[in-house]
Amino acid sequence: QLSSGKRLHTLDVPGVIDGLTWSATGELLLAATSDWPRMTLDVEVPTAAMHVFRAPKYTPVPDAPGAFSRAAVAGYARDGRLIAIHSLGGSFSAETFDADFSRIEIRQFSGTPAALSISPDGSMVAVTTLFSELAVHGAKVLSVLHQQDFRSQAAAGRNPGVRGEQSTVDWSAHGQSLNF
Repeated sequence: QLSSGKRLHTLDVPGVIDGLTWSATGELLLAATSDWPRMTLDVEVPTAAMHVFRAPKYTPVPDAPGAFSRAAVAGYARDGRLIAIHSLGGSFSAETFDADFSRIEIRQFSGTPAALSISPDGSMVAVTTLFSELAVHGAKVLSVLHQQDFRSQAAAGRNPGVRGEQSTVDWSAHGQSLNF
């Protein structure tokens, strides 16, 4: 609770929470997780990279997608669609789901996703990958609208401000530019 600083709930998920996102209605909270570091302890290995909870009691939503064995980044569009980039153990896929979690579209995704941001009008999805790549996709059919490799430009001296791995992306409030 912001006014008092009181903790209202703790999410119980295996792994490390990499990102949280609310549905447009505020009814659902999605937690994207990654694996625990490999240890010699006898612990249960996470089997899901996305977990969806129903507020205000934060009960798990059993029909939600999430049994992805590797990293996932995801977000909710204003119209209720869930857009996720994930892996089932091989290559990554970009996928959209309707409000009932039925698959709408799935496409191959190039790279390892690090962050995802949906444009304010819900028409585009920006995704950064490890190693400083940025891809902008159409949100309806997931087609690639723009792709740029900032790391190779930095190595060539054309973009000296970009170094190492970039892992965040966010749209400006008006949706005309990206912060990367």
